[in-house]
Amino acid sequence: MLRIAVIDDDKVIGDEFEQYIKISCDKLQIKVDIDVYYVGERFCDVLKNGEIYNLIFLDIELYTLNGVHVGRYIREDMKNNQMQIVFISAKQEYAMQLFQIRPMDFIIKPISENIIYNCIKKYIDIFSCNDYFHFKSGKLNQRIPYISIIFFESSNRIVRIHTTDSVIECYAKLSDVEKKLPNFFNRIHNSFIINTNYILQHSIDDVVMTDNTTLSISRKYKSKFKKYMMNINCSGGEDFFDE
Repeated sequence: MLRIAVIDDDKVIGDEFEQYIKISCDKLQIKVDIDVYYVGERFCDVLKNGEIYNLIFLDIELYTLNGVHVGRYIREDMKNNQMQIVFISAKQEYAMQLFQIRPMDFIIKPISENIIYNCIKKYIDIFSCNDYFHFKSGKLNQRIPYISIIFFESSNRIVRIHTTDSVIECYAKLSDVEKKLPNFFNRIHNSFIINTNYILQHSIDDVVMTDNTTLSISRKYKSKFKKYMMNINCSGGEDFFDE
């Protein structure tokens, strides 16, 4: 499931966004969960409390805490580069302010169904949301969108696939599973492979996922995981890890 947030202080525009996103995701055959916020501070609060989104449509001209500040909060305070931001504005003069926030896109009002469709399609093309993990459960061949998987957990020959909706078991080796996965998955333990898009917080010893599961990072994988996280969070530096 694709999780999308819209932050715009105009309710009419918020309603338009919600409608266009639903239509676009129907066309793309993607399940979507949409939340609309009208105040930047409220959105920052829900992020602080653990909410996570794949794609954020963020108005720059919010009344109090504007979109640039919200974007900086995501990138600099949360140190999160996985949530993709599309800035929205009625003006075109924000390019230099937005550069360090690394938005996925920038769109000018008025919005249209075609504009929203293209943004979501761009996200899908870049982040492979429409790719599936294929596996066999019992005698049935099944598939799960990669974007729905929070982490894999292995115990003997059983792999538990923890998704945003449920936990599914299959018989497999975790090493074989690892070979099939896109690069936003990372192995942190002999028993765990995580989707880094669903990390809520982490230290040098463990990660907390968005379902509030805490997973240990084994000594074998610490160096590799640290390097990976520093690469995707270029501005984080060494102090991104709490020793």
